[in-house]
Amino acid sequence: MYFIALALGIFTLSAAGSAVPLNSFLFGSILGDMVEQVTGDIVSVTTIVGPDSDAHTYKPNVSDSRSVTEADVIFVNGIGFEIWFEPLIQASGTKAKVYIATESIVPLKIDGETDPHAWNALPNGIIYIRNITQAMTKADPMNAEINKGNALRYISKLKDLHDRTTADLITLPNKRRTVVTAHDAFGYFANSYALRFLAPLGIDTSAEPST
Repeated sequence: MYFIALALGIFTLSAAGSAVPLNSFLFGSILGDMVEQVTGDIVSVTTIVGPDSDAHTYKPNVSDSRSVTEADVIFVNGIGFEIWFEPLIQASGTKAKVYIATESIVPLKIDGETDPHAWNALPNGIIYIRNITQAMTKADPMNAEINKGNALRYISKLKDLHDRTTADLITLPNKRRTVVTAHDAFGYFANSYALRFLAPLGIDTSAEPST
């Protein structure tokens, strides 16, 4: 199954159409993968908050601020995921354009809290890709057609995966549709495939275990 953990992506772009690969600084490892799927080798991807780190509780450092200052394009997940990104951007003084990867996605509420983990539903993942592609088209118009072609191929794969996941999971009986996980991050996934997730921790990993 396809699970996406997206935080903040910072991209330093050379002049549009340059043969020199674009440099990117990423807070989310899966965002890095998505950008690579769209741009191929046009963007050189570096992940700052990797798969073994927690973007919820991450504390930016001086090097991160410098990367933001040099950025031309910034992606954020939005809907309350990166509570620390606005102070970082303001402190850096960057002039970069900020794009919200969850634009047009309707946020899910769990126990009165907004769930920011929208990427865990494959249809939402397709929206992420479209938003990334639109942003990169504006940032790097000379490579827009390449990016769009890559995005279409990737979206086709995500649609196929969604169809196969739906077909596989619909066969599960009701008594086998409950999943226990440490972190309550799969509400969108649960809604997409009629599953039930139980977690000792809430939406934020810094939350205390619930009853």
